[in-house]
Amino acid sequence: MSDKIKVALYVPTLLGGGAERVFVNLANYFIENNIEVIFITSFDKGYINQLNRSIKVKFILKKSRFGNHLFNTVHRLLISIIKLINILITSKPDYLLTTLDEANIIGYICNIGCFRKTKHIVRQASIFDKKKYGFLKEKILGKSFRSSYLVVANSPDTKESLETFITELRDKIIVIGNPIFNADHFQYLSTEDENFILDCPYILSVGRLNAVKDHLTLINAFRIVREVYDNINLIILGDGPLKSVLEKEIHNLGLTDCTILFGFQKNPYTFYKNASIFVLSSLSEGFGNVIVEALSFGKAIVSTACSGGPKYILDNGKYGILVPVKDPKSMAKAMISILDGSIVFDSNTQISRANDFSINNIGSKYLQIFTSNKGYTQ
Repeated sequence: MSDKIKVALYVPTLLGGGAERVFVNLANYFIENNIEVIFITSFDKGYINQLNRSIKVKFILKKSRFGNHLFNTVHRLLISIIKLINILITSKPDYLLTTLDEANIIGYICNIGCFRKTKHIVRQASIFDKKKYGFLKEKILGKSFRSSYLVVANSPDTKESLETFITELRDKIIVIGNPIFNADHFQYLSTEDENFILDCPYILSVGRLNAVKDHLTLINAFRIVREVYDNINLIILGDGPLKSVLEKEIHNLGLTDCTILFGFQKNPYTFYKNASIFVLSSLSEGFGNVIVEALSFGKAIVSTACSGGPKYILDNGKYGILVPVKDPKSMAKAMISILDGSIVFDSNTQISRANDFSINNIGSKYLQIFTSNKGYTQ
């Protein structure tokens, strides 16, 4: 009989979001540190090739053949519950770690349903806003949080939002950031595309082209910067529904020759490596993985002080300049202060901060939970 700690990780899909990537990184770290890992997902194989081959992967559903119709959704959830209960009963994990609303709810129901002593750890990956939930979903999520062994919030803002929702959670919530940074991997990827050359210095932003990322504020701030530095370019990586809106704004502001929408890049690290400044203009963030990625290349950061992870990652301005949301003048002033050298960030210090969110550092915090009867100490 094995005396290894056994951990089951359940995420609804591996299609390729931030939470899914976090679980893949954690699973790989656990298996490398003598933890027996069972990785459970419903469908879609997006990140499957990034999992250590010795990890047991169990697919609850064969494919995402269920539509959004209420009947199909209920059918899918029922199948997921039945099959996950079976996995928990047969595999007998010591811990069940879930993330995202669907998995947190299903994990709660299944852990109750199989009458096991498995400790359920619920991970909340973004600000909890009960306004976006219906009555039933809100109540079930509340039960999931209350009955869990531990609730992991990925930032202090996320923790505060949960405490506001359920005041009695305060002794149960801990903050553990996202495991993002892998120094060797990032540096290797940054040399893969040596054909990328831009003669002029450039400001970089990475994020989906949607309203929450608020690239319109960034573009308007960049117009102000161009009045002072007419040799600087702006590169935005990402696709999304507002691409045509952004292109129109770029044209109207006369920035067509110096602003490039490169679209989604599977490997953005060469862009990070050669950027003069990294800017995040979001109205809110789940965590802000891209900030950690930029820090890992020693870059100066300008970010909105939005809800979510940016203030936490940048330690309230120690590792980057924080500006108000939807304020292009403040954003432009911050970028100019970096370009003219009046504010300087030491690249080694920036990289050291990124290392706080390395897979090893973050993974070790979870190991502390698994191996200590007293749980995790912040």
